[in-house]
Amino acid sequence: MDGPRVSTLDRMVQQSCSRDELFLLYSKLLEERLGVSDMKFVHADVISFQKAGGGEMHSYLQNLWIAYSRNPQSRAEVIEQYLKALASTMQPASAITREQIIPLIKDSEYFSIFKNKPNILVSEHLVADLFVVYAVDWPDRTATLSQSEFEKLGLEMSGLRQLAVENLKGMLTNIECHDGGPWSMVSAGGTYEASILLLDTFWEHVREEVEGDLIAVVPARDVLLFTGASSADGLKEIKERATKIVSTGDHVISATLLRRTNGVWATFD
Repeated sequence: MDGPRVSTLDRMVQQSCSRDELFLLYSKLLEERLGVSDMKFVHADVISFQKAGGGEMHSYLQNLWIAYSRNPQSRAEVIEQYLKALASTMQPASAITREQIIPLIKDSEYFSIFKNKPNILVSEHLVADLFVVYAVDWPDRTATLSQSEFEKLGLEMSGLRQLAVENLKGMLTNIECHDGGPWSMVSAGGTYEASILLLDTFWEHVREEVEGDLIAVVPARDVLLFTGASSADGLKEIKERATKIVSTGDHVISATLLRRTNGVWATFD
C-alpha cells in the first residue's frame, strides 16, 4: 500500500536538497501555487515563465539557495517568504510614477542572464564590471524598470540617472558611517547601500576622512565599504571582507575595488 502523498513543499523541507534539487522542486511549487506555465531555466539559477494571464517573468534563485542552506530549521518559512515575494510581483501593477525610479548597482554576471534579451532592462555601464540598473521602489519590493514602462513615463536616458539619484537621496534619510579603524562601512537601511556609490554629495562629505583618494567596494546590495588609497591596512581589510562576502553572502555584487578621482569612479589597480 502506498504511503501518504508527500507534498512538494514537504519534500523541500524534510530533506536536505542539493542546489539543483531545490531549484527543480521550487519550479514545480511555482506551477502548483502560482499557476505559472512554459517554465524553463535560462541560466543555472534563473527560470523564466509565463504568469497566469500572460506576460513573461524571471525568478532568480541563488539567494533562495543561500537562505535555504543556511537556515535548515526554518526552510518552510524561507520558501514561503520567497513565494510570497514572487506572488506580489505578479499582481496587476499600479501606475508607476517618476518619483519611484531608483538606481541599483549590478555586476556583469547579472547582465549575462539577459545577453539574448538586451532590451529587457533599462541600464547603463558605470565602471569596471558594474552597471546601473533602473528600478521601481514599491512598499513591499523593488522591481526592475522595463523598457515599456520607461517609454510610457516619457523618460529619456540623458536625465534618468539624475532623476533616480535625487529620488534615492529622498529615500535614504539616515546614512551612517561605521568606523572600523582605517576603513568604514556605510549603512542606510539594508537595501540600497550599494547605490550610494552614485551619491556625489556623500562622497564629497567623507573624502577628507581618508588618506589619499577614496577607495570603495560594493560586495553586496547592502554592503558598501571604503578607505583611503594611502592606507595599506584599510585596503587589505576591505579587499578581504569584500572577497569573503562575494563568496559566501547573498544579493552579492562585486569585489572590484574602485578609486574616486575628480568625482569619477575608476578601477583601482
